Amino acid sequence: MRLLLDIAAFGLGFVNPAGRCGIYRCIDEFLMHREQLGNSKLGLTALRDASMSLLTQAESDRTHPELNVAWIPSWQPTLAPVKILTRIAAIAGKKNRHDPRRWLAAATWRLGLKTSRKSAITGTWDIIHSFSDAIPDITHVHAGIRILTVHDMTPFTHPELHLDVTRQTFAKAIASIIESGGWAICDSESTRRDLLRLTAMPAERIRVILLAADRRFAPASIEAIRDVRERYRIGEHPYLLCLSSVEPRKNVPATLRAFSRLHQEASRAGQPCNLSLVIAGPTGWMSGEFEQELAVTKARVVRTGFIADADLPALYSGCRTFLYLSLAEGFGLPPLEAMSCGAAVLTSNTTSLPEVVGDAGLMVDPQNEEDIVAALHRLQGDDLLIAELQRRALLRAQTFSWQRFTAEHRDLYHELHRRR
Repeated sequence: MRLLLDIAAFGLGFVNPAGRCGIYRCIDEFLMHREQLGNSKLGLTALRDASMSLLTQAESDRTHPELNVAWIPSWQPTLAPVKILTRIAAIAGKKNRHDPRRWLAAATWRLGLKTSRKSAITGTWDIIHSFSDAIPDITHVHAGIRILTVHDMTPFTHPELHLDVTRQTFAKAIASIIESGGWAICDSESTRRDLLRLTAMPAERIRVILLAADRRFAPASIEAIRDVRERYRIGEHPYLLCLSSVEPRKNVPATLRAFSRLHQEASRAGQPCNLSLVIAGPTGWMSGEFEQELAVTKARVVRTGFIADADLPALYSGCRTFLYLSLAEGFGLPPLEAMSCGAAVLTSNTTSLPEVVGDAGLMVDPQNEEDIVAALHRLQGDDLLIAELQRRALLRAQTFSWQRFTAEHRDLYHELHRRR
């Protein structure tokens, strides 16, 4: 069986480590567990545009060099070899914005993209599977079976929380699979239901395959937790952890407001709160409301910014409670990663999050501030509840597996291939 994978989103992690989450992590784990695919003839590409083709090739080279022979470029640079151009892209992404070398590198990178030429994806493939982007028609890629992974439907269910370009790109991807009579793989039952409700996708052409947490997410040592506390200047106070990019869908301002109220109400009751709130993750788009809330809060808040992957297990392990009050998710990897590290979890009762957390965490309406504050009060004062949630978290996390994730893809590929 000849299998072509469009892994364009993987290129997002080449220049910016903050891009190595979500879809990136899904692709990376799939490639790491590709032995589950058996004897399939594998091809890798990135069809979105010249930029993602070059960056994805470079990131695949960096992380999975043994797969170089499987790479099929969809764009060919004419200005300089891929390795030189992507090295220039890395310089453009890392230098200080006022550094002239950054501007020179950025200009060279843009010229390299402009002079790149589109390459044909040759040969006939049994299956093309895109992990996020629109699947081209048969005139561009000859494949008998076409599959798109739909990670979430929030550009349709919550359009106000997304940029215009995101909504347009997503709509194009969904249209490509419906119009071609292809198949969809959803990360959760919640996403499957939304796909059925909001599009003309036939139910019999949708499969649900759940994600998992990497093996590195496990309870960390006391020494590792102490080191992370020092490195990110968290201090000695017990802390609640909110880990996500600061963007509207993640609802971080509501988390901050609720924590501020917890401090205020505890102080008025004569029982000052000794908790800190650690807000970790990069700043995304439309973050003005969060910045305003952060400027006026009198509660103890630590803003760390981006956290390196190597530090995440200790950060999860050291928190008293992990907070993830997102408005909508297609799966919700951070709560599962936190649970794998033995963290008690407070999350939203919406979309896919109940599927991930189950009875291993507390769930609230993310748009009901009173519910959030009440849950925080409960968690602050109940050590037995925290211990029970930590126990349940570890048990629940063990039911998810990347090996099974890849094996279920393999089973679907073979099933569809046999039907032809």
